[in-house]
Amino acid sequence: MTTDYTSTITCSYCREDVPIQTHCTMCGAPLDTHVEDPLGHRVGNYILERLLAEGANGRLYCAKHIATEQLVALKLLHSKLVNHSKSIRRLRREAEIGIRLQHPNAVKLFEFGVDPDFGLFLVMELIVGQTLFQLLAKEQCLEPQRALSIALQTCEVLDKAHYLEIVHRDLKPSNIMLKWHPTTKDFVKVCDFGMAKLETYDNMETKLTVPGTVHGTPGYMAPEQCKGEETDTRTDIYAMGVILYQMLTGHLPFHGNNVIQLLQQQLFHKPPALQQMAPHLQQFESIHLLEQVVSRCLDNSPDARYPNVEALRQELVLTLPSYTPLEILLEDHSIVEQGSLTPTPPAYFPRQMISLNMEQQQEAQKRTVGAPQQTFLPDQTLFQEGQSPTRFYLILEGEVRMVRHHEQYIVELDRLGPDQFLGLSAYFSHSPYTISAVAAERTRLRLMDSNFLNRLFAQEPHDQSLFHALYHEETLQLLLRYSPFFASLPPDSRYELIQKGELHSFGPKQVVVNMNQKLDSLYLIASGSITQKTKLAEQSSAFSKLTYNMGETFGETQILSQQPADATYVTQTNTVLLGIPLAVLNFYMQHFPYLRHSLEQLAQTRLAERLQLQADLQVTSIDQS
Repeated sequence: MTTDYTSTITCSYCREDVPIQTHCTMCGAPLDTHVEDPLGHRVGNYILERLLAEGANGRLYCAKHIATEQLVALKLLHSKLVNHSKSIRRLRREAEIGIRLQHPNAVKLFEFGVDPDFGLFLVMELIVGQTLFQLLAKEQCLEPQRALSIALQTCEVLDKAHYLEIVHRDLKPSNIMLKWHPTTKDFVKVCDFGMAKLETYDNMETKLTVPGTVHGTPGYMAPEQCKGEETDTRTDIYAMGVILYQMLTGHLPFHGNNVIQLLQQQLFHKPPALQQMAPHLQQFESIHLLEQVVSRCLDNSPDARYPNVEALRQELVLTLPSYTPLEILLEDHSIVEQGSLTPTPPAYFPRQMISLNMEQQQEAQKRTVGAPQQTFLPDQTLFQEGQSPTRFYLILEGEVRMVRHHEQYIVELDRLGPDQFLGLSAYFSHSPYTISAVAAERTRLRLMDSNFLNRLFAQEPHDQSLFHALYHEETLQLLLRYSPFFASLPPDSRYELIQKGELHSFGPKQVVVNMNQKLDSLYLIASGSITQKTKLAEQSSAFSKLTYNMGETFGETQILSQQPADATYVTQTNTVLLGIPLAVLNFYMQHFPYLRHSLEQLAQTRLAERLQLQADLQVTSIDQS
């Protein structure tokens, strides 16, 4: 018996071929919508409150969850497309990608379902902010540093998407949301992956797109995309080049009344130079390198572009202006008096592996599958600075703020998202947490404590070395991102310098440097703490003590004065130190004068501490006499 396809329709939910009726005979989903304007109606567990945006395939609404009153963004297909197979598959594709692509800079997916009256719907986080398109409509072009911040964050999420073999294919300013964020006005959220291509699903891809057809937005499409040829990750790199060009100049690099004219411009012409379109860019210190980066992104040959987003990101980082260290910000008392100081977090300098590769990181994540889970509500504290660690965490969903409390203000140092560990360094060094962690939103985590790890290591002994390697990676990340020592260096130089250092591990109460020993390295405390013991008088056996914690340096006074150590340095807990050889340090101090200046200031501060401690001890000795 053959099915009469002229009298059947593919159900949008169960994907069965069923007779054309009002509802699917297999699952009950609607085969047509009954209400043209759904505003005010219930869709799933949500009430639609207002229309946010409208596109060719559907509408985006602001909706409220009935039970919790949480506001979300809810996407519905147009009523005329409720049984349109390609539109249905694209919405399903967006849902599938949303589930796979968990990243702080990607719009979060909450739910995908079917409503008996309105068909398929997609529920996402509601972004409070504006699109890059809206921002450019108001300001035309952006300052280079602001444009680079947006571009680098977009590269972060594209890198994760490409790793998952997802190509966006419709990257443009209207698909880049700028979410309000307490640490910056531009926190990127990339959205609308409905046009995305999944490399691992070639069969499904042929059902969604016919070879030779054009998919995307003219002006942002790569030449191969305009010609209907095969697309890959380099197609997104081309779009990034267009967006960068537009953010910096206020204009698109190529213009045409149709796709054919646009393709001719791309194939036979080069875009005007950035400085030609925006003369003010001549004042930007890295304009020549930025010209080269944008030009390479916009090359009409995919092979001539950057091979991947990571290569593009690394060159973009080199164009960043010199970073202003936190100490300079603290001199502005008008900021401090407001009660809250929140400088741009280190997260805006892209996070990359230092001692591990992605496969090792993912292997460690898999080992945590059996660990208990816990959900934290917004503003709920995971752990506080100074608290003794009993566990560490892996973020599954949500976002965690890493903050440091001062007497009059709070500094937000970073934000961590899915697939990132936190608290691991303090746990393995048995030293107090050096910063506090607070849930930025509803966040789900895995909790690893001694009970779980003992069972894990008993079953798989080699896992102990894996987590020890992860511990070293975490300590280096903390040092790189939070230590004032690196604040005066551009991001790429930070990675470069930290990789030239040498890691040293010590147990508790071990001597690291003896008095009168000549130092050939500057030491940075990656985890744990160090006590400096100084003999203040030859006739006295009393020792004064100064303690240094994670992120601090020691040995700078001896390095700068070329004198042997006048103190003994002893570990208090399990401690990991990063030694920067003298030759390497001298090279970086020569190229980055502020680094030498900051070390000289630190040496003066340490000398003042020592003199004050000596004076206090002398006063105590006189009192006792």
